[in-house]
Amino acid sequence: MPSNPDTVTTQCSGVFCGDRDRLCSELADAEHTLARELASVRQLYHLALAQLHEQGGQLDRLREQHRRLREEYRDVRQQAAGDDRRAA
Repeated sequence: MPSNPDTVTTQCSGVFCGDRDRLCSELADAEHTLARELASVRQLYHLALAQLHEQGGQLDRLREQHRRLREEYRDVRQQAAGDDRRAA
């Protein structure tokens, strides 16, 4: 037994050592896979957010265009009604 307990290294000499090493390796692989998938999800999230922002801007432009067209239609309709009254 070493004199300094901080320098104790864990060496496995039991029947489960192979399982422990395999599990540690699988855990490291799974962690790496999870990190890659998380990075992919973050990229998709940012793309979706950018598209949503773009569509929001487009919706604002369409609302403004719709408002202007309604005003223009109302003005034309009022002029036509005034012309009809004068003609009658």
